[in-house]
Amino acid sequence: MLQPVTPSDPIPTPTEPPPAIRRVRQPLVPLPDAAAIDFGASNTDAAAVVSGRLVEWTLPQNGAPDAVHVRRILAAQGISPAQLSVIGVTGGHHRGLPDAIDGCPIRKIGELAAIARGGQALAAGGPMELPHQPLLVVSAGSGTAMVRAEGTRYLHVTGSGMGGGTLLGLGWLLLKSSDPTEIDRLAAQGSANQADLVLQDIVTGPIGALPPDATAVNFGRIVRLAGPPTREDLAAALVNMV
Repeated sequence: MLQPVTPSDPIPTPTEPPPAIRRVRQPLVPLPDAAAIDFGASNTDAAAVVSGRLVEWTLPQNGAPDAVHVRRILAAQGISPAQLSVIGVTGGHHRGLPDAIDGCPIRKIGELAAIARGGQALAAGGPMELPHQPLLVVSAGSGTAMVRAEGTRYLHVTGSGMGGGTLLGLGWLLLKSSDPTEIDRLAAQGSANQADLVLQDIVTGPIGALPPDATAVNFGRIVRLAGPPTREDLAAALVNMV
């Protein structure tokens, strides 16, 4: 049987970071050559419009941002600051960046406004329009934030420390892997119900609209097992919880 990590097992050190995840498409509306970078707790997300093409990519988080960091992020897609009209930045420690890099202005945008305005642009089908109705925009990143957006008024409603960062951190502890592709592959081969308790285990049936196989206690079945669950079942329970 495959064994999970026990408290006495050493936590492995990360290897080389994975290559950038990349997507290329046409922008929704014509835009000038520009870039946007979001410095997240787990990943750095970037997008750039160059010669009429929108390029989006993701790199692992690599310390507090500075001018060298920005150049490296753009260079991952063969872009230099000098060829852009502006670079918009948000996320962790972005306000510590200079006002310009290689002659390109740096526009610093607070995370609340970036989340809310981004959600509005997606809902409206383009960055130039504001939806008429109020929206609840959910930013599901390393953690989770929920922002109410109405016109140009933005309000942080609630949030959670649970998110992609939780998946990676517990992946290290439980599975000896923080590779989201591997965690997803393992989860697809396992069953969360081999590690979780469901309603049927607690009350022998559904409650209201909740079906009997709805999760009642994350990882609650483990203490009832005769032996440790498989990595596949742990991965399925982890993905189910997050």
